[in-house]
Amino acid sequence: KWVAEVCRLVQVLEAEIAAGGDENRCVHPSLMRVLKDVVLDTYDLAAQAAACRLLDRLLTNSHRARQLFLSPEAGGAAALVSAVRSSGDGGDVAATAAYRILELLVAAEEEGAKARQELAEERQVAAESEEQLQQRQEVARQVADAGECCVCLDRTKSHALLPCGHLCACMDCAAFLAARASPCPVCRCAIERAVQIFT
Repeated sequence: KWVAEVCRLVQVLEAEIAAGGDENRCVHPSLMRVLKDVVLDTYDLAAQAAACRLLDRLLTNSHRARQLFLSPEAGGAAALVSAVRSSGDGGDVAATAAYRILELLVAAEEEGAKARQELAEERQVAAESEEQLQQRQEVARQVADAGECCVCLDRTKSHALLPCGHLCACMDCAAFLAARASPCPVCRCAIERAVQIFT
């Protein structure tokens, strides 16, 4: 008698949802277990068909319903396959529900692949942006460093030392280093002469 009452209530619930009722109220673990049990009940094919139609609607429209019903622990997918194997109207409706679920899974996989591709592209753009930012910061640092003589730390850099080519000294320090044949303060290379750099 209890099974018959549950089957009747599932049929009433399916009719209520089909008439425009709030299907989100049906997404509950207990109800998902009851629907699975009704799908497995081959004695009441009308209730089985109603449960399959209700599951079709819930699984199509609710991610949470799919999580609750199709998880391996819930056994909902196995129940639908078992109903498809059975004969009668319930088997046809279960087959339709199973087909819709497979369509959803394929669509979800395609969306997931697309989302993963977009995420990879965004990460690549972010990495390139980070690299460009670091390059800009390096250029800014070099420009900022270009203003100070590395010998006296007082005047603006204006002369490059040859043959290494480092722009690192002001006019007075470059003349002093070239006259004494001192090594370059950057690379310690012997200085042959100093050349003024115009920017």
